[in-house]
Amino acid sequence: DSDREIPGAIPRGTPVTEAGSPLDFDTARTWQAGLSVSLPLAGTSHFEATASVRGKDQARVDTVAFQSLDHGLGTQTGRGELRYRRGFTLAGHGGRLLAGAEGSEGRVDSAYFRINTEGVINQRIDHARATRTTLGGFTTAEIDLSHALALSAGLRYDELRGDFTGKLPLPDTAFTATSPSLALNWRLGEAGNAFLSASRSFKAPTVEQLYDRRPFIVSRGVSVFLSNAALLPQRATNYEAGLRTSLGAHAMTSLSLYSLAVTDEIGFDISHLRFDNISRSRHQGLEWSVAGDLSPGLRPRFS
Repeated sequence: DSDREIPGAIPRGTPVTEAGSPLDFDTARTWQAGLSVSLPLAGTSHFEATASVRGKDQARVDTVAFQSLDHGLGTQTGRGELRYRRGFTLAGHGGRLLAGAEGSEGRVDSAYFRINTEGVINQRIDHARATRTTLGGFTTAEIDLSHALALSAGLRYDELRGDFTGKLPLPDTAFTATSPSLALNWRLGEAGNAFLSASRSFKAPTVEQLYDRRPFIVSRGVSVFLSNAALLPQRATNYEAGLRTSLGAHAMTSLSLYSLAVTDEIGFDISHLRFDNISRSRHQGLEWSVAGDLSPGLRPRFS
């Protein structure tokens, strides 16, 4: 549980009638629980299952532009995942297989009320209930082409559905994506490894980015909403090449070059004060880091 008062700052000379609530507050209660099971099967097979649930209830009063708003928010999320691992042999080459499925359901309930000068709720501004359901499946196989060289390939499928009920009739959402990956890994003995990889990725907008109906007051009588129910998921094509190697007995360094081409990247549109999609963007760069293990408890890192 958490409970805090947020007095904020009231400029000198502000009339009492325009000072809003002198003591805003934020009270929240968060809970979570989880369970995991790991079962060794025959041979090299292994089965894993995890399940978790998380909830949060929040009550908050904020004063913005001399207007006090009461915000009630409740969230609940449940998630489960199954994984199966096993070793295999193909044409005399050893390999490893991972396959799994996961699903989740999350719900957000929110309501916003205006508070009068006596601190009494007198008007509901907006309310909403949003639900997000996700289903996904994935598989990855890695095979040793030689003692030092390994090839891996993977495929993932995701399906997400969201529905909304509230003061405004915002549309439901449905997204699907297929994301392949391919990688080559070269082991450099005990010193480290070099790698090449290419993949597609997918990131859906959050429930809050789509459906949060919290009003942000920018001036007297004028409010905006940061959410945008028309948001599309962002999709990317990733290429990366890198090297990881030791520097003596107590240090490790890594170097990677990457190129990331993104379509419909989710960002904040400052001109319209809401989340929106960027049609196309490209991210390229170089990352280098050095990490040391000088003594127990002392592990400096520079990047």
